[in-house]
Amino acid sequence: EHGALIIRGETREELAVIPGSPADIAGLQEGDIILALDGESLANASLAQLIRQYEVGDTVELTIYRDGAEETVTVTLEQAGS
Repeated sequence: EHGALIIRGETREELAVIPGSPADIAGLQEGDIILALDGESLANASLAQLIRQYEVGDTVELTIYRDGAEETVTVTLEQAGS
């Protein structure tokens, strides 16, 4: 009912998860749904709103939904495009 779905863009070049990115290193995959960031649910805020509270280099925990189960992954934030 809530969350951020990881999907590819409209073109073949717009990958869901960029190889070598923090998301890739954390093991995120196309089709995963991000449910929470450091325990804060995405039910009442967008991922963009929540992530603005953090700095480059911060480590955050994402609660994701994959294949019928919730998992927690750790991601170290980088500057976009790094």
